[in-house]
Amino acid sequence: MKRRHDVLQWDYWAQRISAWFPDRQIILRTDSQIRYLKVSKNFQLLTLGALALTLGWGIFTSTTYFAFNDILRSKDAQITASHDNYQNLLGEVSQYQARFSVLTKELQKNHAMMLDLVENNASLQLNLRSAQKNLENSQAKQSEVDTARTSLRDKLTSIETELGSMTNRNFELKGNLNAVTNNLQSAMNERAEMQITNQKLLGQVSQLEEEVSRLHQTETEVVARLAKRTQDGIVFMERVFARAGLNADEFLTQLANANAAATAEGALGSREDEAEPADDSGEQATSGEEMAETAELQDKEIEEPAQAPGVEMLIARRAVPTGQGGPFIATTPMMTLPQSGEKLKASLSNLEERLGRWDDLRQLMRSAPLPSPLDQFQLSSEFGKRRDPIRQRWAMHYGLDLRAPLNSMVYATAPGVVTVASAQNEYGRLVEIDHGMGFKTRYAHLNKILVQVGQKVDYRDNIGLLGNSGRSTGPHLHYEIAHNGRPVDPMRFLKAGKYVYKGQ
Repeated sequence: MKRRHDVLQWDYWAQRISAWFPDRQIILRTDSQIRYLKVSKNFQLLTLGALALTLGWGIFTSTTYFAFNDILRSKDAQITASHDNYQNLLGEVSQYQARFSVLTKELQKNHAMMLDLVENNASLQLNLRSAQKNLENSQAKQSEVDTARTSLRDKLTSIETELGSMTNRNFELKGNLNAVTNNLQSAMNERAEMQITNQKLLGQVSQLEEEVSRLHQTETEVVARLAKRTQDGIVFMERVFARAGLNADEFLTQLANANAAATAEGALGSREDEAEPADDSGEQATSGEEMAETAELQDKEIEEPAQAPGVEMLIARRAVPTGQGGPFIATTPMMTLPQSGEKLKASLSNLEERLGRWDDLRQLMRSAPLPSPLDQFQLSSEFGKRRDPIRQRWAMHYGLDLRAPLNSMVYATAPGVVTVASAQNEYGRLVEIDHGMGFKTRYAHLNKILVQVGQKVDYRDNIGLLGNSGRSTGPHLHYEIAHNGRPVDPMRFLKAGKYVYKGQ
């Protein structure tokens, strides 16, 4: 019965296998010829068995490989721990050796110190014996001196007795002589004090004359150095503006008109009321140290970069002193200023004019967008006439196309106020900044805008990320500069900015 059941099971599975793997034919047709490729049931079973063996062998080898890797990792960890312990033991041994060498040196020092103490003790004992001998000799001499002193006292007593009688006779003469002597001594003391005071005053006058001469010379040198440095700064900034294709005098006229308007509105009235009028004596009293400090500060300001923060700054000129008066008193020859003082006044006036122009040019440099808006870039399209990259027709290009990696940092090229920060048709995401003095810059095709309208930005503030928005063929920054509403070539400003950095 059991055997029959096994036979039935075998037949059942044989039928199942025959149903799963029937004889198959693969038809191959080439042009008009047809060929039949027969795949038998046995071939299919052999192929399946080979695949099963290959899969089992892959699983076995993978399991063995990972097991061996775990064993190797544990062995490597044990070796690393043993190596660390060995290194720690070597460190402890070196520390013990260092401590042993330190103790040996201390013992050597203590031994040398003991030898010095023994030698000093022997020398002190010898000195003590010589001192005892000297003391005995001094005591013998002291006894002889006491004997001589007693005899002299006896003689002095007899002499004092004889002088007592003479003192009574000459008492009246001594009283008169003392009075005359005291009067004469007081007169001589007063004369000596007057001579000493006169010598001191003469020395002080000589020192003051030398100090005044030195101060005049120092002030003249400092003013000359300041004038030279200021003139160098003026020439340097005028060259920068010339490289950018701008006329510095036109900007200075515009700045002067703005200052005049602000003064008319009373913006600088409080400063003029609080300012103290400066006279000639005050200018001459300036010390050489103060002029030297002013020179150092002026040198530092001339060496500052042109991109220092600050957009709208009105420069106040020294107002003419008002509210003065009094009677006219002609000066004496001692009251007239030396000739060097007049020269110093002229130098100071010239320096003040140069400093005024230097301050104005420095304010213009702060407002001019001279540096590059990107740290690194490649120029892909210049300013002016070009073939449009999309329509392939001639067109005007009022900016520079600066190619750089996507999401590169875009920086403000000068301090200013954001006037546009949104998507603008063909410009894509656009940021526009008003820098004052008629300067505006645009940054187009951004991937992300990081500022808002009305926000104040400083030089090198991050305003967005470079992108490919709007009418664009790839990631780049379209950079424009406009002055008084007219587009200008940004490349001239970039070259002028490089000249600024090279000059510094």
